[in-house]
Amino acid sequence: MTWILIRMTLPLKNCRKITQENVVKAGKNNILSKSKIKPNNGYAKSHEGPKHNESIDQLIEVLRKDKDVTNIRKNQRQVDVNGNTVGANRPDVQFDKNGQHTNVEFDTNTSSMNKHKRIIPKNDPNSRNKFYKVRK
Repeated sequence: MTWILIRMTLPLKNCRKITQENVVKAGKNNILSKSKIKPNNGYAKSHEGPKHNESIDQLIEVLRKDKDVTNIRKNQRQVDVNGNTVGANRPDVQFDKNGQHTNVEFDTNTSSMNKHKRIIPKNDPNSRNKFYKVRK
């Protein structure tokens, strides 16, 4: 199975892409706070179940090799392209590439995925968002 992410083909086990990205204009009231959280470059403890965490770590490994990718985050509060906190939720992976902020969520159940599909774009309408279903 292949996974397309910003002009890269990434082989990821246990996942299938089930939705398209969302890119919309930002409104004035989207910023939760102006606090900034330093990116962890994807170095964080294991998150959720083994297949879920494996999917996250596979993506982060590929992102680290891309010289155009910056500000990689694993399971950190949602931020915008400027590093401002915009939500209390914690996308599985966040990164910036060529001035575009991207959030990636891997979910094992549809209800969690639907919640993320509502919250993440609402917090930062300018972000690019990817949602993947992880097989249990």
